[in-house]
Amino acid sequence: MIAEPMLFALTLGFYFLASVAYHVHLFAGSERARQVAGGLVAAGVAVHLGAIGVWCTGHRGSSILRDPGMPVSLAAWFIALGQLAAAFRPRWASLGSLSMPLAFVAQFYAAWRTPGSAVQAPPSSTMLSPHVMAILLGFAAFALAFCLA
Repeated sequence: MIAEPMLFALTLGFYFLASVAYHVHLFAGSERARQVAGGLVAAGVAVHLGAIGVWCTGHRGSSILRDPGMPVSLAAWFIALGQLAAAFRPRWASLGSLSMPLAFVAQFYAAWRTPGSAVQAPPSSTMLSPHVMAILLGFAAFALAFCLA
């Protein structure tokens, strides 16, 4: 089985390369760069989902929201997922030149911030997780709205 840090590092690579490809498209007008960037984002989202899945199976009994870096990693995944959805609109390709660096920086912070086991937090209600997930989706939506502006 592929190790979790390797998957997160691969995700970082895909997000970085997608950022570069979107910038090439933005500044050189290369249609091929836009297509490559879309493929890199799709690969990054898939690998990131796999990394999150490996983390969840390796940390059974621990909430993904209690780990220091995983909420930020989820926000990065949501941003990349939003970019993937926007990639189907060719006129929104410049969005990727801002959103993918944001996803890369968030994922880099999450990878740097997640050195070990989950933080011991007091028990919480069962409604905390849906609220936190909604907040993370809101952060991603706010980031994409910022990039669109």
